[in-house]
Amino acid sequence: MNKIDPNDPAFPLQASDGRGGLLINQGLTKREFAAIEAMSALLSNSAVDHADTTYKETALKSLQYVDALIQELEKSK
Repeated sequence: MNKIDPNDPAFPLQASDGRGGLLINQGLTKREFAAIEAMSALLSNSAVDHADTTYKETALKSLQYVDALIQELEKSK
């Protein structure tokens, strides 16, 4: 199996520009997309008091979850 590259696009799109050229939309990386999902889950948890947490702390926690997930996925290959 191929190694997971968190910097690969999450939803790559290739399309013709109508003049024989190729347009490639990279969009969000897999890591960025997963971090958005993790942050959304953290912020939607009503059991957590968000008043004691800064935006930066929440963002960093989201990235920690994503990086841990990527490491575990690598182990399973």
